[in-house]
Amino acid sequence: MATKSELNALFARVEASDTLAVIVFDSADPEFDLAHYDLSGSDEVKHVLAPPEEVHPWTALPARLSALPVATISSIRGRARGAGSEFLLATDLRFAGRERAVVGQFEIGMAAIAGGGPASRLPGLVGRGRTFEILYGGLEKA
Repeated sequence: MATKSELNALFARVEASDTLAVIVFDSADPEFDLAHYDLSGSDEVKHVLAPPEEVHPWTALPARLSALPVATISSIRGRARGAGSEFLLATDLRFAGRERAVVGQFEIGMAAIAGGGPASRLPGLVGRGRTFEILYGGLEKA
């Protein structure tokens, strides 16, 4: 919950700025990029069961990120799976270290649909066939 609020506040500042040109996202944890997304104690479960016309709060964040009026860059050093992958896919540029960077969508293994936009963003980055491999196979690839 705090992450979403903080990101929304950051995005509002970016949208209001006349001088900002670039924003770089980097994880404070060298093992993970936006990991350990905590659903406990929040209204997240309520949104999962919401009517289809209601946009989930997490889904709105990568969409807003992809529309920011500045260049957005992700620096990836660890695992970026699920929400982390969805977040970095919404940035304009992504730089990953070969030593430890891993990107993937694990939702298929749980029979769930990835909700943060990877199905719409991946084809432009890796092609249609590779997108199916990533999403249907739950693959991870640096």
